[in-house]
Amino acid sequence: MEPKVSCVNHAAIVEGYYMGKLSLREGSLQIPLTAFIRLACANTSVEKSTAAARRQRKRETAARRRAERLEELTAQGKFVPLSDRVRNALQHAYDRFGGARFVLRDFLPSFQEGTGALPDVLNSLQEMPSTEVLDDGNVHHNRTDYLQVATVSGAQVVLPAGSSFAQRDVRTLHQLALGRHKLILMDPPWQNKSVSRGKRYDMLDHSELLKIHVPHIADPDECILAVWVTNRPRYMAYLREQALPSWGFTYHTCWYWLKLSKNGELVTPLDSTHRLPVETLAVAYRAKDQAHEQTLRQRLGEQMRIVLSIPLRHSWKPPLECFFDKDIMSTTHRKVELFARELRPHWTSVGNEVLKFQATDLFQSTLPFYMFTQRQVPAQQHLCCCLLPEEKDPHAQSVSAQVCVPKIRLLLLTG
Repeated sequence: MEPKVSCVNHAAIVEGYYMGKLSLREGSLQIPLTAFIRLACANTSVEKSTAAARRQRKRETAARRRAERLEELTAQGKFVPLSDRVRNALQHAYDRFGGARFVLRDFLPSFQEGTGALPDVLNSLQEMPSTEVLDDGNVHHNRTDYLQVATVSGAQVVLPAGSSFAQRDVRTLHQLALGRHKLILMDPPWQNKSVSRGKRYDMLDHSELLKIHVPHIADPDECILAVWVTNRPRYMAYLREQALPSWGFTYHTCWYWLKLSKNGELVTPLDSTHRLPVETLAVAYRAKDQAHEQTLRQRLGEQMRIVLSIPLRHSWKPPLECFFDKDIMSTTHRKVELFARELRPHWTSVGNEVLKFQATDLFQSTLPFYMFTQRQVPAQQHLCCCLLPEEKDPHAQSVSAQVCVPKIRLLLLTG
């Protein structure tokens, strides 16, 4: 069965959360312009100088050492190459949409600020009541249909409409009245040497996953669990053999996020032993009876799903809606993200760094100054942000291959 491939403009989706008033600030992003690692290209010229021949021998020696290192890591169980099925599917997806065919470079943010300064935009937004202490570990909500701003530990943050959050350790979520959810997303901070060296965030030993009371927040009738897993084999094995059974979930399949640089290259080769250009989303489910289980399996399907996008920041994954379309998950179903570092409309987010990507200094103004000369838009005028239907690539050869390019239209309606 041919995989379902989607090219996703992560930046455009995120900016849709902010209703045309704010956009991502260029300096806050870490977009890879070119590949981090490239495969060495062999010199095919018959006539080689002495220096060229020396360089060729060095490349061959390096390739041989990489192959030996791959065998060593595989034997130690520290690295498992992509299966032929997965690798071929990823390569096929890249061949169709990457390289010279990559269109998302044209849809990255222009980073051109509106004439209104950021403080003007923020001053036009409603403030969450100062009586609420947002980092107290309790659940807080923006129950309105518009953006709100708040101050947390002296820093200003922006809250998308309909978002909820609790800033706390996910291992204590059973102490919260979060309710039950049909979709649970987890992005655990798996132990990783490169992350440890960079000190980007606190990591979690994989055995600590069992301390998370996932059943406490899972809908008893049916629930889908999606977990981002690194390419280290023992983490996937632990998830499938211990964590999922202890939570009452059944493993279903894996889907993949293929990371491209701005120029359309894979950020690393598919055969890299250092770092793969792909991240894995393990999908599992639980239900109250066999009939509900069968329904869930049918909705999830057997088709592999691959999302291609440009990474915006370290460990910032594409929104889960890029994988879970309306055929799988209704927009009205309750959704929660654990180990979250951002807020999304109509999601509940829980984690120690749940407001990390909400700091106002990560954004810039997108609208002209005259629209923010007073704190509230007059009652007779309404700023409306329309997220138009996704456009599909007219050159796609099947319905399973599509380019998701959300469009945002701003309307100033006068009553």
